[in-house]
Amino acid sequence: AKGCINFAWMDAASGWYPGSDFASVGSKVLLDQILFTPIGGYLPFFLIMAALEGRGLASGLADARAKTLRLLLLGWRIWPFVNFACFTFVPARHQMYVVRAVGVVWNAIRRS
Repeated sequence: AKGCINFAWMDAASGWYPGSDFASVGSKVLLDQILFTPIGGYLPFFLIMAALEGRGLASGLADARAKTLRLLLLGWRIWPFVNFACFTFVPARHQMYVVRAVGVVWNAIRRS
């Protein structure tokens, strides 16, 4: 195990849809953007942040309900394109590193 849910997710998606043809890559990108990102990314983030701040589960769920759609719409400006390029051109063992590097830049730009 690589210790990060994102590694496991990308491995699973590549197992379900192997290859770099348009249909396989498109399926991986769609699953990532409409399934994994809100459920495997944002939901745990909001729940963990609420717990760490002592606000409880209900508060974390409320944050997720209130903020997930806005964050998805914002992220769709870049992430489908990054994921499409990553699944098409980057070897599977390096994909998560590319996503993480773009994530650092994206967070810096988004917050400035």
